[in-house]
Amino acid sequence: MRFQQTRSIDVYQIETAAQLARVAELVNAAATNGTYGNAYYELMNDIDLSAYGAGFNGGKGWVPIGSTYWYPVKGNFDGNGKTISGLYIHNEESDHIGLFGCISNGTVKNLGVVDADVTGWRMVGGLTGRLTGGTATAQNSYVTGKVRGQGDTGV
Repeated sequence: MRFQQTRSIDVYQIETAAQLARVAELVNAAATNGTYGNAYYELMNDIDLSAYGAGFNGGKGWVPIGSTYWYPVKGNFDGNGKTISGLYIHNEESDHIGLFGCISNGTVKNLGVVDADVTGWRMVGGLTGRLTGGTATAQNSYVTGKVRGQGDTGV
């Protein structure tokens, strides 16, 4: 993950699946959530998450970025017109399931999630499980694939 200062804002540029997984770790950690949960991210390449599939995380797959209501994404993620493929999550006991688990007053834009296979309990989506707060948005983004949940299931 490269750090750049562009247009007077700090931007973390993500180039690989491993860097995106590291973002999830940092955002989901209580000690670093304020710093990384509120940051600006820009995707620089198409990303294949198949390495984080059925053989990862005890068979549950990808760990959502902002995996709980308590540690959401509050910053901005610009997909830069790129795609993330091979998203796999099978965690039927949990909520806030998606590439992003919970976005609170943050933004995801210009991103495609393709060939998703996502299963959760509630608040499940391919892009995000939950958008909350007055300014939380998903713009110019799409998902293809399968999304399943017991309630509050969307894109």
